[in-house]
Amino acid sequence: MSINNIVVSATATEGIDIDFLELFLKCKRNSSFGSLNVKLSPSTLCQLFSNGKIIVIGGKTEEEARQVFDMYMAQFADLGHPIEYKDYHIQNIVACYKHTERINLDRLARKYSLEYFPELFSAVRYRDDCHKVTANIFHTGSCVILGAKTVSIVHETVSILKDLIKCSK
Repeated sequence: MSINNIVVSATATEGIDIDFLELFLKCKRNSSFGSLNVKLSPSTLCQLFSNGKIIVIGGKTEEEARQVFDMYMAQFADLGHPIEYKDYHIQNIVACYKHTERINLDRLARKYSLEYFPELFSAVRYRDDCHKVTANIFHTGSCVILGAKTVSIVHETVSILKDLIKCSK
């Protein structure tokens, strides 16, 4: 299992002057969403919204995601625009699990009544409503896990996927 990235979010306690920050940062304005997209490294992204919403993508551990978030906040403070925030939390963890064998998706979907529409999407969709996690299971054995809020939930989901796949043979 590997974590591809972690998305965190927070809310600024006061408005964010994205016009000011745009003057000093290498960034792009997304007029469709009203956000300022800032990249301080190739593997990270910070989206700032004028309503105070902050979304940061990057990091492969919970600690790394926090460090990436803090890196962006420090950069804004260095420019003279410190952003105080509240409600910091992990929004989404994207992870991959690779099963060692090919998977018969028809059999898997029928046995567990999972969502599978091969004419629309080439994966079986497993949903864990309790944790609000989705896993896309492909015939190659690749599984993409979306929506987890903690790494322990990712591990729990991988364990469930292993059992589902093993028992569907």
